Amino acid sequence: MAKPHEAYSAKADQQLDEFETNDRVLYGKLMDACEMIFDDQQLAQANSAALQTDLGIVMALPVRGAPGYRVFWTTKIPRVEAVFRYKSSDG
Repeated sequence: MAKPHEAYSAKADQQLDEFETNDRVLYGKLMDACEMIFDDQQLAQANSAALQTDLGIVMALPVRGAPGYRVFWTTKIPRVEAVFRYKSSDG
């Protein structure tokens, strides 16, 4: 598992801090998704979509109970890169 300071990008950390302050219910759901990534990477990967970016492949894990929200993460460490509402081309 990643060390705590490596587990989240600066952007994701900032976004999660904002959710923690402004929407505690959504923050809890986002953290549940993050916990899945760190506790069971295979399950998280099976439930994620893979997106090709300029920096490589990023996984997008839907947040249970928060339609449209995704946790974007990379598999190498694993590390959460960003969290936000995302509309994919398939809905």
